[in-house]
Amino acid sequence: GTLKALTQTHIASAEAGVVIKVFVNEGDSVKLGQELLQIDNRKMLAEQSRLEAELALAQAKHALAQAEFNLAEDDYIAYKHSANKNAISEQRLRQSKTAALSGQANVIAAHEAIKALQAQLNIAEVRLDDMTIKAPFNGQITQRVAEPGQWLGAGDNALTLTSQGNLEAWLDVPERFAHIMTSVPS
Repeated sequence: GTLKALTQTHIASAEAGVVIKVFVNEGDSVKLGQELLQIDNRKMLAEQSRLEAELALAQAKHALAQAEFNLAEDDYIAYKHSANKNAISEQRLRQSKTAALSGQANVIAAHEAIKALQAQLNIAEVRLDDMTIKAPFNGQITQRVAEPGQWLGAGDNALTLTSQGNLEAWLDVPERFAHIMTSVPS
């Protein structure tokens, strides 16, 4: 029969880029979550900074839109009271109502812009995290394919990791004895 590792995986890159550092060699034992390889992430860091700046600007625009809406709404309420006393024209009241509704729409648009930028920022953070390849389980590096300076495409194999704990035993058993064979729990 033969013994083989219960788990073996080819660790691939989720993001394309140039390998800047490989932290392990063949034969190294690694722990779950340990950093194995780093892909150049400078462009993604710049993109993250740009998105953070856009988010701050969008939040400021939201605060301005909210203040303008509050002012327009207060004006409309005041004009409504004045209109009840026939102190202003219906046209001025309608203009005030339109300004309040427009202000409300601007607040909603600014809020949605913030949500869109937050979603883009979340994606950038995930992509940044994917540029550091980490061990998916405890094991031993059995093959190192990637080297510093090498271009890895998304999905390209970088390393092979083999589990070190449980083993599978494969035995050739005559068919007449197969009915008495049972697997032994780990």
